Amino acid sequence: MNHSIVRFTINGLVATGVHYLAMVFAINVLGITWYGVAYAFAFLFAVATSFWGNKRFVFQHHQVQDFQFVKFVTLYLGLLFMTSLTMWA
Repeated sequence: MNHSIVRFTINGLVATGVHYLAMVFAINVLGITWYGVAYAFAFLFAVATSFWGNKRFVFQHHQVQDFQFVKFVTLYLGLLFMTSLTMWA
């Protein structure tokens, strides 16, 4: 099996875990009762984790190209919007 696929899967699982733990933290420790806000809070940590993991662990690139992080966040903001819609459906 391709090592990039394994690394990508591990990175995705770690980012998902960070998202879950940050959401639990937001709800139980910070007292955020509106789940949409808690989800968005956790989303910030998950995106940062995912970006860092993809750069350093999956693809092993250490230089950030122009607007690379902005493009990554823009893509994930679209995902945040779509997943937030499913919370209200």
